[in-house]
Amino acid sequence: MERVVIHKDSAYQIVVDNFVRSICDTYHIGNYYATISVPIMDALKKAMALSDESAQPNEVVVSFDYDVRGVCFRVDGAKGCFRSDDLLLIRMLCDQVEVSDDYSQIELSFAIRGIDCDEAAQRVAILEHFYHPTSTKVLQA
Repeated sequence: MERVVIHKDSAYQIVVDNFVRSICDTYHIGNYYATISVPIMDALKKAMALSDESAQPNEVVVSFDYDVRGVCFRVDGAKGCFRSDDLLLIRMLCDQVEVSDDYSQIELSFAIRGIDCDEAAQRVAILEHFYHPTSTKVLQA
């Protein structure tokens, strides 16, 4: 599981954008970048807005997990920041949304099966051999 800790005083939107872009590049799901980033940014804004109003710490954790079913992002914020009546955009863009009982955590699941790292490495090796066959052979004079 990969994760990034966001602080209100930092440029958190840029940090999360870079995190999501990195995930999309790693798992070859860049075509879904907007579909993934918009609900994550919306959830992040909700978590940050509540931390502004309360005395709770200004820290939000965004984590990522990948399995055969697809990709899943989790946003952990302050207690009560993810009220279910406030999640229309998120519910429209995600395949599955789960909110914790105390509304402090939201899990955003996307049924996207990108190319996993091992499979991508094998494809790159095949392409290198196909396009540059002499680079893998010893040249004789």
